[in-house]
Amino acid sequence: MDANQYGFYSVIGSENGIICIKISLGGLNSRLLIWNPVSDKRRYVTDEASKHSAHAVSLYAFDFLEDEIEYRIVHVYKRAFRQRNMSWSLYTSFEREWTHSGMFESDVQKLGPKYIVNNGIVYWIGWQGADFFEPAYIVTFNLRIQMFHEAKIPPDVPSDYNSLTYFNDGVGYISYRNLAFSRQVLVWQMKRNGDHNIHWERMIRVSGLGIPYTPSLFVGNDIITVMECRGGSGSANDAVGTDFLISRLKYMESRREHLVHRTWQKHVNVKTITMHSDGLYMV
Repeated sequence: MDANQYGFYSVIGSENGIICIKISLGGLNSRLLIWNPVSDKRRYVTDEASKHSAHAVSLYAFDFLEDEIEYRIVHVYKRAFRQRNMSWSLYTSFEREWTHSGMFESDVQKLGPKYIVNNGIVYWIGWQGADFFEPAYIVTFNLRIQMFHEAKIPPDVPSDYNSLTYFNDGVGYISYRNLAFSRQVLVWQMKRNGDHNIHWERMIRVSGLGIPYTPSLFVGNDIITVMECRGGSGSANDAVGTDFLISRLKYMESRREHLVHRTWQKHVNVKTITMHSDGLYMV
């Protein structure tokens, strides 16, 4: 698919071999693409988020429901931070349309852009109040019964930085601090108790280690990080060069090893890393 210099795309998610992408071939005329890279079958979906471009919250999540044999996309949005209602709309591959929508009362002002889907339930980290550095809630949406729920993060789960990850065939919450002697990494497992309650269990605590403020990927007991350093015009060859260092932090063993070091003689910015087959993709 050709795109001119005004085109852009972003990956919403992938599941069961299918990729969901938001794509624009120029300007604000965007749409969603559900794509099977193996068979090259494609289906286009209207971009509901284009109606909410100036909203405080406007996010997508994508998943495949095996028992219903269909893909579903949920779009969550609200106009302003202080607004107490969160709206949603749902696309199903069976009906091929945004046929379901609703609204729920919410104490969350902001949702984090990263989500995890487990057993048909979408998980986000939510923030409340003026201090968006303190996560307050785990927000979930059940794709089967189309129901939202908010669960408060316990006060004994402190963090300066946080992330969601898959853990023990479920969902894990990773919190970490990088300040001086208080550096530590904590991994909590979230287990659902009934339809709404979430039980928190601390699984791992490692002190004396921090996580770089760079793209990181949690894989089992390892943390894969990508660090980059860019040279300026004063370098030896008078060209812009970018050095990349990919490292693996074995936080259970308090040990770090460097996997790859490479220099590109051009501008490169790594936004995220993800698993692909037996290797890594950097975007």
